[in-house]
Amino acid sequence: MSVIERLVSPMRKAAMLALAISFFATLSVPAAKAQGAMETFSVGKITLVSLLDQPFTIDVNLLSGASPEVFQALAPTGQAASSINAFLVQTDGKNVLIDAGMGAKKGGELVQSLALFGLTPADIDIVLLTHLHLDHRGGIAVDGQAVFPKAVLKISEMEHGFWLAADASNPNNNPFIDFDAAKADVAPYAERLQLFSFGDEVAPGITAINTVGNTPGHAAFMIESEGHKVLACGDIMHAITLQLPHPEISPAYDYDPVTAIATRKAVLEKVSAENIPVAAPHIPFPGVGRIIAAPNGQGYAFTPGL
Repeated sequence: MSVIERLVSPMRKAAMLALAISFFATLSVPAAKAQGAMETFSVGKITLVSLLDQPFTIDVNLLSGASPEVFQALAPTGQAASSINAFLVQTDGKNVLIDAGMGAKKGGELVQSLALFGLTPADIDIVLLTHLHLDHRGGIAVDGQAVFPKAVLKISEMEHGFWLAADASNPNNNPFIDFDAAKADVAPYAERLQLFSFGDEVAPGITAINTVGNTPGHAAFMIESEGHKVLACGDIMHAITLQLPHPEISPAYDYDPVTAIATRKAVLEKVSAENIPVAAPHIPFPGVGRIIAAPNGQGYAFTPGL
């Protein structure tokens, strides 16, 4: 029996699968008037730019790990505010993109957001993927063509081994794993694909951090300059109104919920204790701020901005 099967009832699993199908269906038509949005921050000498791919909400039926009373109290509408954000890092003359959103094929506005900062996809030197879920890798390719024609694509060795191996398998039967689609999106970068290990400096001032759980090779990226830090944390959190007060709440997106919960708790403790801001793809745009101990003593809270 898989990890997720031990944690989630068959009825709830069926509901999660139905919602997974609905999730991809509702995001399958591009927005009619994509405008994009961007916001800039300074991290020492590094410029960090939050780029909106698209606004998003999460159905609480995709979440488990707390009582119905907790879900009702914290998300009375049945929906939790989220977002799909990517982050541009300008460091040592390089334009580094962390994650690429859903992309135009799923209604994403990342290219428009990038244009608001004065850049085109051809200006991107490196694309760093925290992991290979669709809402992070979908924007790298359209119709078999690379969206970022000059960029080196970097993925963790562990993530690559799970998703892109010839004998790739999904023993947890997680509905958010689509090997064929991931391989198709990565394929245009075959000559420009580089793998990294946790602890590697993947770009000037950017270090890969082990944050596995949401996927088997999930990475976060610590951005550092002149004594300042920001953690681009990837899918540590999806719905902060629920998961900050209750880090034990896990979404269906987590491939290994037990490990994801442990990772989430460890990261939240670290960034809170060390006062390290986060840049998060699923905190409502711009998704940049600090995690602090909650004033009521229940878990954590979020304060926007650096």
